[in-house]
Amino acid sequence: MADEGPPPKGVVLGMYVALGTALSLIFGREPGTLAADPVKDFAISAVAICGFFLWYSVFDVMSVGVLRIRSKSLYGKADDEPEDLRMALRVQANQVEQMTNFVTATVAFSVLVNGIVGGVLGCLWVLLRAAYAHVYRKSAGVAWKDKGLGTFTVPCYFLINSMNAATIVHMLRLAALNEGDDDGPRWRRLQQGKEAARVVSSKGRLPNATSALVEHVAHEGLVDAHKLGDEGLEVEDVLGAALDAVLADGGPFEDLGLELVVEIFDEFLEESLEDDVGGDTLGEEFVEFFPAGEELL
Repeated sequence: MADEGPPPKGVVLGMYVALGTALSLIFGREPGTLAADPVKDFAISAVAICGFFLWYSVFDVMSVGVLRIRSKSLYGKADDEPEDLRMALRVQANQVEQMTNFVTATVAFSVLVNGIVGGVLGCLWVLLRAAYAHVYRKSAGVAWKDKGLGTFTVPCYFLINSMNAATIVHMLRLAALNEGDDDGPRWRRLQQGKEAARVVSSKGRLPNATSALVEHVAHEGLVDAHKLGDEGLEVEDVLGAALDAVLADGGPFEDLGLELVVEIFDEFLEESLEDDVGGDTLGEEFVEFFPAGEELL
């Protein structure tokens, strides 16, 4: 029975999109956020990319040169070249065709979606491409249908294009998240609050309650200001009680930690209450709270 060939292009595209959507939803960070430690998160992807080019230079490129010298076909025509040289040339050309897609997909997915998963998928791609190159170079005299190259090339296409689709889906999710937000990207303010909590906890050695407090403030900052008009005093009471608990439980801590907490609360007041009728009164009363907090230290 004759080979049926690949499925329709629409079916293939649909499979890429389905896999990409799954990668974005299951493994992706919150759309628009970056890794807390970008270098560590990108490390596996860097190994995959550099490993591929190292393999390509040593095995794919040099193999062509060695076979040309061995067959004395440095400038020969394609028809006059030995079959093993033609196989090596085809391997090199195919690697060049695929490397742009590999690097682009791996970097975009790792930076914007998930660096660890992107690195693992990139490493799998490199291993499959290395196996493909080895088998192809050794396949002189073997009929095309018996070479078995599809065992390597098909998974490679799915690995790379699934990452491409996942990056697109992730960015579409980001656009949907920010739609209709006139006060700036909500994800950015949430990320800043979480990052501040992490920095304060590690650098300022504040108790764990502080991280929870800062994340609470960041979350409250996402609420439209006009909705806080009738609840201003309640917000003040919640924040004051939370900070009181921090000061009572935390004891002395470094000036850096206190400055970061004050900065986060100031940013919260400016962003969340700027359109609130009672915002000025709440802001003034809340600012007066911090000198009392400093005296407790």
